[in-house]
Amino acid sequence: MNYLIPYLNLFLFFSILSLGIFVYLKKRDRVSLSFLGICIFGFLWTLGVMAYAMPFVISGKMGLKVAFTGASFLLAAILYFIQVFPKENYFPKPLNFLLMGSLILIGILSIPTGLMVSSVSYIQGVIVERHYGPFYPAYAFLVFASLSSSIIFSIIKYRKVEGVIKKQAQYVLLGLFTSFILVFSTNLLFPLFNIGSFYISQYGPSCLIFFFVFSVLAITRYHLFDIKLILTELLVSIIAMVSLFEALLFQTTWARLLGFSVFILFGCLGYLLIKSTKREINAKENLEQKVNERTKELRESKDELEKFYRLTIGREVRMAELKEKIKEMEDKTKNSNQL
Repeated sequence: MNYLIPYLNLFLFFSILSLGIFVYLKKRDRVSLSFLGICIFGFLWTLGVMAYAMPFVISGKMGLKVAFTGASFLLAAILYFIQVFPKENYFPKPLNFLLMGSLILIGILSIPTGLMVSSVSYIQGVIVERHYGPFYPAYAFLVFASLSSSIIFSIIKYRKVEGVIKKQAQYVLLGLFTSFILVFSTNLLFPLFNIGSFYISQYGPSCLIFFFVFSVLAITRYHLFDIKLILTELLVSIIAMVSLFEALLFQTTWARLLGFSVFILFGCLGYLLIKSTKREINAKENLEQKVNERTKELRESKDELEKFYRLTIGREVRMAELKEKIKEMEDKTKNSNQL
C-alpha cells in the first residue's frame, strides 16, 4: 500500500474545501452554495477513504461507510450544481426526486446499516477481505444513471449559452466529468468486478484533481467567482491576524504599542487595497459591458449595411436587366419598321 496517496488526497481536498468556503462567503448564491457542498462532501469522502485505507482512529469498516455517505451526498451536490450552473434549469421533478432522493437516502443509511458495507478484515493493518452490502450493485447503477443524466443535461445547457459563460461552463464541466468518470471506475466499477487490489479506491479522490484544476482555471481566467477580490481579502486577513498575534506576543509595553500600531496601519492599508481592488473589478466589468454593447451595435450596423448593400446591388442588377430588355424591344421595333 502507498501511504503517501491518502495524505495527498487530504491535502488536495483541504485546498478545495478552503476554496469552496471563501467562494461562498463572498458570493452567497445557489451556484456557490452547490460548489461549497461539492467541496464539503468531497472532503468527507476523502476522510472516509483515508480511514478505510489506514484504520488508526476509527475502524476500516466505519471509514468505508463514511466514504459511501460522503460520496452519496457529493453526487447529490453535483446533480444540484449541474442544474444551477451556468444558468438555472432543472431536471423534471420526478427524475430529480428519484435521483437526489435516492442518493441522500443511501447516504443517510450507509453508516448505521450494513446495506452498503458488510465487513472489512485486516491483518496487521493490511486489508485482506472486503464484502459489500446488498445495495452496492443498485448503488453503482444509480451513480451511473446520475452521471449519465448529468452529462446529457449539461451538454444541452452548454449549447444554449454564449460568450464568457460558455467558456466558464466548458472548463468547469470538463473538469467535473473527467474526474467523476475516473472516480466511477476506481471506486465503483473496479471493486464491483473485483478488478485490482483492495486499495484501488484510495485513488478516487486523487482523480478530482482535474475538477480542481479546471475550476481554478475558470475562476482565474474567466472570473467565475471574482476570485481576485476573494484572494485579496484572504491575504489581507491573514497578514492582519499575524500582525495582531505578534503584537500580543511582545513582552514590553513599547513593543506592544509598536505592534498594535503596525496592525492598525496595515488594517487601514488593507482596507484601501480591498476597496481599490473592488473598484478595479467594477470598472473592468463596466468596461466589458460597454464593449459588449458597442460590439452589438456595430454588429447590428454591419447587418443593416449588408442588407442595404444587397438591396442596392439587386436594384442595379434589375435596372441593367430592364435596360437590356428595352434595348431588345427597340431593336425588334426597328427591324419591324424596316420590314
